[in-house]
Amino acid sequence: MNRNERIRGPKLILAVMCLSTLSACDDDDGGYGGEPLFPLDAAVLTPPDNPITDAKADLGELLFFDPVLSTDGDVACATCHLPAFAYADGRALAVGVGGTGEGPARIPGAEFPNAGRNAPTLLNVAFNGLTEPGSSYDPANAPMFWDHRIRGLEAQVLDPIRTPSEMLGSAVQPENAVQAAVDRMNAISEYVDRFDDVFGPGGADETRLSHALATYVRTLVVRDSPFDRFMRGDTAALTAQQQRGMDVFEDADCAGCHNGPMLSDWSLKRLGVGPHPDGPMSDTGAGDFRFRSASLRNVELTGPYMHDGSIGTLEEVIAYYATAESVHPGVSSIDIESQSMSASDRLALLSFLEALTDTGFDTTSPPSVPSGLPVPGAGTP
Repeated sequence: MNRNERIRGPKLILAVMCLSTLSACDDDDGGYGGEPLFPLDAAVLTPPDNPITDAKADLGELLFFDPVLSTDGDVACATCHLPAFAYADGRALAVGVGGTGEGPARIPGAEFPNAGRNAPTLLNVAFNGLTEPGSSYDPANAPMFWDHRIRGLEAQVLDPIRTPSEMLGSAVQPENAVQAAVDRMNAISEYVDRFDDVFGPGGADETRLSHALATYVRTLVVRDSPFDRFMRGDTAALTAQQQRGMDVFEDADCAGCHNGPMLSDWSLKRLGVGPHPDGPMSDTGAGDFRFRSASLRNVELTGPYMHDGSIGTLEEVIAYYATAESVHPGVSSIDIESQSMSASDRLALLSFLEALTDTGFDTTSPPSVPSGLPVPGAGTP
């Protein structure tokens, strides 16, 4: 998809093929485990008050790449979600304010060593909460972040602006952060004109900012992986090794937690890789922090893995789930069971996971933004 191709309205294509009914993993969060796999053919839904338009998405794109949203003008949304890294950053833990460099080479600053979480990809985040064909999800209540502490993209996109280790720093109080960012935009004539063109007179405000950013993020959709084509009926889309890997995926009960069109049941699990000291809102006590069953779409491109980036490669992820030997001492129990897999099974499973990749997304950044500040990833081919 090139930068000028936007979503121009919903188009629903129902799934024509599924794998088989699968059993759920242990889940105390009301997950949707146990359902089949599907291609990603659902419509992109939006809250009623924030429909997608090209002009709004274009404005949101500029805001996404503009460090003007950060207090010190050194961090944009794109700093931790670079197109060249599949809208993640290739780091174990994201680095926000005070950092220098980009992607895996980014160096933390002294005041905030890191943002405390692995930066997940934003590709297909428009479908967070989708568990079955037919667009059966509520975009205003979609689960966001590793711990689901915020619901809906419109709310999520403002949270990093208020977070000290991400875009805020220590010079402004969190409760004043978004208004301070709005004031900075309203001091730039191009932004005032663009907000007026999209929303009507009045320039920028908190709601308009959130709506523009959320709209842009909802255009980051890719859904034509070899897996999708196979599930739509193209039997040649997957190699024999990848098809065998799909069988291993079922037999090892991976699909108990990674199912549906997004290959996630959107439930929270204790995975045993260890909590982070700040803990999620969903803490169940005794340090047994729970985190999302991540979507596996484009998983080949988005390592390191887990909420804390503690597992570097997909091979190591498969080995972890096959043995569950490295349970963090601060976690008293986990919600997964180890699965016996031979070396050939693991290779086949890895091949299947690679078939979930769709590289048809824009990997460039805009060359400039209205603030004139440096653009993360500018000109990256």
